[in-house]
Amino acid sequence: MATIGGPNTEKDNLVFGYDTGYGVADSDTSTRLYPGKPTTNIIPDAYTMSGWGSYSSGNDGTFITEFGTTGYKVRNKNSWNGITKSITLPSTGTYTISAWFRIWAKSSGNNGINVYTNGGGIGDTAQGGDDTRIGEWQRISMTRTYTTTSITFFIISWGGTSGTDWSSWDVTMPQIEKQSTQSPFLIGTRSSTQSLIDLKRTTDIDVSNVSFNSTGHPTFDGTDDHFTTSGLSIGTPSSVSFETVIKFDGTLDSNDRKVFHWDKTSTTNGVAQIRKGTNNGRLMYQHYNGTAWYTLSVDDVVTSDTYIHILVVHSNTTATMYKNGVQVGTTSVSNLEYTNAGEILIGYRANSEYWKGDIPIFKVYNSALSAEEVKQNYNAYKNRFDI
Repeated sequence: MATIGGPNTEKDNLVFGYDTGYGVADSDTSTRLYPGKPTTNIIPDAYTMSGWGSYSSGNDGTFITEFGTTGYKVRNKNSWNGITKSITLPSTGTYTISAWFRIWAKSSGNNGINVYTNGGGIGDTAQGGDDTRIGEWQRISMTRTYTTTSITFFIISWGGTSGTDWSSWDVTMPQIEKQSTQSPFLIGTRSSTQSLIDLKRTTDIDVSNVSFNSTGHPTFDGTDDHFTTSGLSIGTPSSVSFETVIKFDGTLDSNDRKVFHWDKTSTTNGVAQIRKGTNNGRLMYQHYNGTAWYTLSVDDVVTSDTYIHILVVHSNTTATMYKNGVQVGTTSVSNLEYTNAGEILIGYRANSEYWKGDIPIFKVYNSALSAEEVKQNYNAYKNRFDI
């Protein structure tokens, strides 16, 4: 067993999968399964923080943080201290400005750690952090709409009486993004195919056709959002398993909505899909062998605004569906064969039947997971999604 996708989740014989959470809790974003929403950090040399000047009472110079980035430190400096840098925005519009801070101590009259900008057609504007979180890194961000493109970015601690009030703190990883939400720190640009990583690292996932929520995670709006991949051949296994975590947003409707749809490029043994049907919102797994449809319908309906874990094990001529680690149905089906697999469509089918909500987890295995492995995978996700 391995930790890809969560603690103790099965990955043996995994052919394709994604997980919109962090796979590794470290500072190396290249190892993360979800590096973050496509964006650009317009601050040059943000990793090394070169070119920043001292503000007022100044700072105590740079150091290398545990993230491997360069940071600035302030130790017992008079109020109005920190660093500053002039920035030219690429255009007017809405930006999110952020940096990572760690407060050590301050006097009662000092206003504490802040991101702060001047200019941009809107004058002075600031956002402070939580000064009670001593010695703990926290990200402070603010979203502002600038009407001109020249701003001064201050990373400062300020307020109180000069000569009396003071503060001690650290800062690193400054970021300015032309969007209304923050994304994980990066240097330069994160493209639409670098945002979400296939667990096997063999297939690009393009997120350019999906929306993002206020936390910067992918979401499906029910009208046009989707992921598309192509050419996912899994050979000629006697068994295959499909795993997903899903949430349907809002009031259940009578529309047919797909979690995923997989077509072969040939006309035989051609379709596998999980869908919310039109019949009272019931979930079902369907397989089409070129002649007949095989359907495994779950008595339970999709629960609106609640995450559920679904795993379908298709073993030879039997399909079994599990909901939240518990078997909920089984049926006879035909053999699967995917040597000439075409596109796997996540969140829709052929420009229709779009999912409405979240699909944070999706995996395909070329093996039949055991009931024990199904339960293990569910246990790995249940606390994370409050299932």
